[in-house]
Amino acid sequence: MKRVLITGADITDIEQLARAMQGIDCVVHLAGIPDEDTWDRIRRLNIEGCYNVFEAARMAGVKRVIFASSNHAVGFHRRDRMIDDEVMPRPDSRYGVSKVFGEALGRLYADKYGLSVACLRIGSFRPDDQPSWNPVSMRMNAKLCSMAALAVLSNLLDGLRISIDRVLSDDTPIRIGLYAWMQ
Repeated sequence: MKRVLITGADITDIEQLARAMQGIDCVVHLAGIPDEDTWDRIRRLNIEGCYNVFEAARMAGVKRVIFASSNHAVGFHRRDRMIDDEVMPRPDSRYGVSKVFGEALGRLYADKYGLSVACLRIGSFRPDDQPSWNPVSMRMNAKLCSMAALAVLSNLLDGLRISIDRVLSDDTPIRIGLYAWMQ
């Protein structure tokens, strides 16, 4: 069984990140601002911080980076049609722009440096019978999306190569977009 080491470091400090990544095979990048915020904070933590994570991983000889992206990278596509992993980015916020940046940076590091990169677009769902959000559906959404993301991460950490994973719970599909660039 593989060991998983969970560690923390300041995302704005590239040297600290590189030290923390020494001897690590896979980095799961979950740090940053998790929703819309000021441009200064999004730029500093989600864009510059994301660059620091990829560059520190390269410097430390990490083999794989898993980047937590978001459905906000494609949030301005029409909601009445299904989209797939071939769709062009249409971010719906500064936060979404930062996720598009992270996906593009992952592509660069895969192509230029041979880093194995997977970008996981974590999304959300709203059942047809609950057209508006309420505290119960929000908690259920967070729980199901978390379970789906953990299932996908578990497969990635075991080295399985997948392009789109559909996780079912109570017959409710949750779509998780996974974009893998592996050498």
